[in-house]
Amino acid sequence: MNRFLSIACLVLPVWVANAQEAVTTSPELPKTVFGIKGGVNVSSLSASINSESRAKAGLALGIYVKVPVGPRGFFRPELYYSNQGQKDNYIYPYGHGGPSIGSTTTSLHYINVPLLLEFGRKVSFQVGPQVGILVKGTEKGTVASMKVDDDLKDVMTKADVALVAGVGFSPGGHFNCGARYNYGFSNIYKPANGGNSNNDLPTVQNRVFHFYVAYSF
Repeated sequence: MNRFLSIACLVLPVWVANAQEAVTTSPELPKTVFGIKGGVNVSSLSASINSESRAKAGLALGIYVKVPVGPRGFFRPELYYSNQGQKDNYIYPYGHGGPSIGSTTTSLHYINVPLLLEFGRKVSFQVGPQVGILVKGTEKGTVASMKVDDDLKDVMTKADVALVAGVGFSPGGHFNCGARYNYGFSNIYKPANGGNSNNDLPTVQNRVFHFYVAYSF
């Protein structure tokens, strides 16, 4: 992960500089724009333990820049806060139609950095990798008449790697909007027993539908 971030830090400034130079030498290209964005996540996790899960809504807020790399292509890096996670309804005995013994909400707070290529003007397609840095993770609720209020940060990995794909719409002027799907590849929980795989814990990854509106300057 550190190697990936180091390479990105070295390559991206050169890429952005070359793109900006192309803007100055090619009047047909659109200009570089900066913007702010806000939206809603509808998120879940790829696996649950002894529970029936359902999606959770969360807030997303951040900034972005669009650098032209061709007449209809842009490099669009972003930096935004993202609230993710899921809700769980615990069943006992699980898998045998037993009654609910409680529910919890897992709330994960990330700073996400997607590095996207955007193709198109009015309607666009967006795709690229994303790195998320975990700021805070909690699970709260009640299970078997006992209050749950757990800090998850120490049992979770600090970084989350995902692939982002989606569509954008720019009706004209300064506004644009879009919808994306963030498909996580990283196991967001640390392996138990120092990496010993002799346990029943599944690999858990982030799955997020991200909807946003944005304003560019």
